[in-house]
Amino acid sequence: MSVARGKVLLCKAKAQGEPEEGEKDYVTVLESAGFSCTQLPVLRFEFINLKKLQVLLVQNSYSGLILTSPRSAEAVKLSLEQGEAWLESIFSHIWKNLPIYCIGPTTERVARNILGLQRYCGSESGNAEELAKFIINEMQSASDNPEARPLLYPCSAIARDTMSTTLEAGGITMQKLPVYKTLPSKTLQTDLNDILSNSLPEYVVFFSPSAVRYVTNVIKRNRSEKLIEQMKFVAIGPVTEKALVEAGLKVYATSRQPDPIALSNALQNMLVKK
Repeated sequence: MSVARGKVLLCKAKAQGEPEEGEKDYVTVLESAGFSCTQLPVLRFEFINLKKLQVLLVQNSYSGLILTSPRSAEAVKLSLEQGEAWLESIFSHIWKNLPIYCIGPTTERVARNILGLQRYCGSESGNAEELAKFIINEMQSASDNPEARPLLYPCSAIARDTMSTTLEAGGITMQKLPVYKTLPSKTLQTDLNDILSNSLPEYVVFFSPSAVRYVTNVIKRNRSEKLIEQMKFVAIGPVTEKALVEAGLKVYATSRQPDPIALSNALQNMLVKK
């Protein structure tokens, strides 16, 4: 099967709160750099523990909120919508001046769009370890109280311990609550087969370890391993890079930031090296 040179397959999930222009950012930036793009919706999400999250959000018990993905922001919004109308007013009053720590510009953009609030920071961080270190620096330089209130961390049910262990090592307490499960899209196999039946993308970009697992499972189930040798696999962030390696795939390039410009630069840098 032929490979479409310069074609990029983006294996990512669409955030419910992502504005249309934000969702198109990756396609716009990559196409302006001379690539062509196809998007594959790999994941779907099931929200959990929303009642517990709702209770925590309206307690004046925290010094900040950690959002490591758009789904975390969506969970906050959904939990408030499932309660009485006055809950959102209390939430806004409690959290309006507290820091909302986000990984990457997409998470911050979604949070701003659906939550409002004012103090968003840390979006230059590309992964949990970088954000945790940012939080430690911020809190140590800003706090005169060694017994500061904990941070609230709504996260994926399969979230790694990186955030927790790094913050704890820095003397910062937090409360972690799983608020969503990550599942494969119900149409993943059909959608992927349709894409691969035409011409193969030259580059396949993965945005999360879950996407790596589900896409490679479909390829192996279809006994299409030979196709793997013809494509170049690209990771968003070091955690996804590690997942590709563990799946036995060769990593062509890694974008250190979850950002379309960083991804475009990573691809173009590899072309320059040829």
